[in-house]
Amino acid sequence: MKNYINRKNKILKLGVAFLVLLIASFTIYQSTLVQQEKNLIIGTWINNGDIDWKIKFENNGKCYQYYTGEPTEEFTYSIGSRISDSGLELTHLKLTTVSSNPSQNGKVIEYGINSLGNDKMTLEVFEPKINYFYFTKQ
Repeated sequence: MKNYINRKNKILKLGVAFLVLLIASFTIYQSTLVQQEKNLIIGTWINNGDIDWKIKFENNGKCYQYYTGEPTEEFTYSIGSRISDSGLELTHLKLTTVSSNPSQNGKVIEYGINSLGNDKMTLEVFEPKINYFYFTKQ
């Protein structure tokens, strides 16, 4: 009986250790994808449907939106991820408005990062309806 309990405890400990190792390795993998996208997004992106609309992402976490060459909004940005029901990692872009106007400061806009490469980016909007914005790096 004592042998059975010891064996059961060992199996339980191994199972917990395996689970912790699995979670830790996935967290490292997840942060690698997010880090890659943080590096790829740096630069100026022109909207393919409206060439007057540009978004410039800087290394310091700041982002500027331009329309007809003039800056229209300033944001801080972050890239994060979540795991879908099917087990895929989905990344998203969060823009937070920086403004001297208290009613506009802190306004959050979120996009799903549908694709992000060296020179092409597709952002997905979920509200008020699903829509896609296609960008080319300048």
